[in-house]
Amino acid sequence: MSRRVLLAVIVAIIALIWWWRRGGESSEVARAPVAAAASAAPAPAASAPAIDPAPSSSAAPAQPGTERMVPVAPDAPPPYPPGSQPLTEGVDPALSVQEDDPIDSDHPEALHAIFGARRDVVHPPDPLVVDLAIVDAAGKRVAVHGARVRFRSERATPEHGPWFTAPFVDDGSHRYVATFKPSASEKDALIGYRVFLEVGFDAPGGLGPRAYGSSMMYTEPPRGHLNGRYTEAVIDGSLVVGAGVTIEAAGRFKVIASLYGADQQHAIAFAQRSVDLPVGDGSIPLQFFGKILRDAGLDGPYVLRYVMLFEEHPDRGTYAPGVTIDPAYTTRAYRARDFSPDPYVAPPVSGPVVTAQSPSQQGKPPPMFTRGAPPASSSSSSGGADQLTAPR
Repeated sequence: MSRRVLLAVIVAIIALIWWWRRGGESSEVARAPVAAAASAAPAPAASAPAIDPAPSSSAAPAQPGTERMVPVAPDAPPPYPPGSQPLTEGVDPALSVQEDDPIDSDHPEALHAIFGARRDVVHPPDPLVVDLAIVDAAGKRVAVHGARVRFRSERATPEHGPWFTAPFVDDGSHRYVATFKPSASEKDALIGYRVFLEVGFDAPGGLGPRAYGSSMMYTEPPRGHLNGRYTEAVIDGSLVVGAGVTIEAAGRFKVIASLYGADQQHAIAFAQRSVDLPVGDGSIPLQFFGKILRDAGLDGPYVLRYVMLFEEHPDRGTYAPGVTIDPAYTTRAYRARDFSPDPYVAPPVSGPVVTAQSPSQQGKPPPMFTRGAPPASSSSSSGGADQLTAPR
């Protein structure tokens, strides 16, 4: 090979090496902005998957290990006002539902204890009555020994009581009834709001002692009563029944009631209303919303059932229930089409709404709510832009 040819080959090799390195650097330079942009961009939060604003049937299916959140439309506003709801079956609020518990956990179908307070609401001087029956798999009642019930107030503790005990007595058909008539001192120890009770017995078949818990209300009656005077009117397409009350001490009172068809069998609507009342005679209006009556399609007359007056104690978070009046009142013979088919429209919110997320509430403990308007000095830390008021 001549020197000229060798020199040409060397020059070609050098040119090839230069070209190769030049292309590699260009590629790195071209990739560098992309890498820099990726490192500068904030990483998406792992706990916040991307939301697909407009999913379609043609969208590619999600790959394994990924997820796609579809926005959910907010709940539709309720078609009925808070104090009036459709009703499929009414019940006396003073009665309790019997509890049904298996006695042998290894054979839960074999024996059951059916028990509970006969009435969930009891006022002195009425006794506290509890029923008990032990039934086998066929539903047949069987004998039981050592059956008793004991009571304590919510102020007492299970360990230290005081507890007050009454025996169960067989009525002759293995239905057991315990009747406890508190003395004056026992009544003072139990009266309040709820009374806890414990039913105990020696289980049949050598299964050993058993004990089951429940509760009932043992309160003074409200300082007022339903006086039997009712009014009725169709107002804004709804049936409004005024329940007459006689109040002995000013306070906050509530009435609940169920509206039935003329046969007293077909439940239509439930209504409740709380108001502040002074001493004397008054009335608490119950609205049975028009759309409920219209949709039910039952013509009147309607029967007011299971009416009860409560005295509320918002400062204590308790209430004193009265006695049930059933039936209480029969309305005129309305037609279902006399009532409005329009759904409920909530009134607009007046004033600012304060929540735990409001700027004025940051760093503060939960507020204490009291009844009534806030004092004049109850302004927020944001210069009086919002105020906390008690829920009604």
